Amino acid sequence: MADTSKVGFVFAFVVVPTIIFFGSVISILYFFGIMQWIIEKLAFLLRKTIKLSGVESLVVIADIFLGQSEGPMVIGPYVQNMTRSELACAFVAGLANLSGSTLGMYLSFLAAGNHAEELMVANSLLTATFMNATSAIVFAKMIFPETNYEAIMDAKHLKVTGSRHDSLVDAIMHGAFTGVKIGVAICAALMAVIPLIHAIDGFLFWIGSLVHINDYIATSSNKSFDGLSLEYIFGLIFRFFAFFMGLVGMKLCKWEACLGRRLLSMNLLPL
Repeated sequence: MADTSKVGFVFAFVVVPTIIFFGSVISILYFFGIMQWIIEKLAFLLRKTIKLSGVESLVVIADIFLGQSEGPMVIGPYVQNMTRSELACAFVAGLANLSGSTLGMYLSFLAAGNHAEELMVANSLLTATFMNATSAIVFAKMIFPETNYEAIMDAKHLKVTGSRHDSLVDAIMHGAFTGVKIGVAICAALMAVIPLIHAIDGFLFWIGSLVHINDYIATSSNKSFDGLSLEYIFGLIFRFFAFFMGLVGMKLCKWEACLGRRLLSMNLLPL
């Protein structure tokens, strides 16, 4: 687990440069056509194994490597002809996956420069990414099942568009600027969200001390929560999800605390 007391330092000198680097690498792979080839081959595998349409396969695989912002760009020319089910699948897959730059951020944050831990964390993150993609497909199809099969486009007419950059240097700089935008956005979100959450938690803790429930909350959760807070409230609301997942006792309390932080903030803070 990362030392959250050093989040500012880590972000300024480790995580943000990693995001910029991974953004450039993805852009280079796209410039040479390597990323397009990977996306097309994996999309073909999805079409044959779980019978997705061609456009769904392309966007789901693209989301794994490019994230929800740039992944849908590979199907830009086909969006106007997509069915409701295909659009839902594209949106859900985008929200379920992370870009390569964000994966690099998690790798730097969790491994902390340890090579052995980097390999372990990288394997876990890549496995989770592919699992997220297939799970997103299942949930999207459960909510919006395909009913208009006649409108589905034939996969043989689909092609991943090439790089729009004029040179390798242009591709590198575009990837770097994309990484900078992501890093600055994450830092800004941290600076805005964390103080706001602490302010609200301070007010709730004061309310809890007035009605004398903070000690009860701390004891019943075995110190997973210090008292009344937003994390505790959201943890209680979603407790039944953890129960149906088979979590009981202290695991349930820890899961509630993590879920509360995740719902309140962003992908980074539960770490």
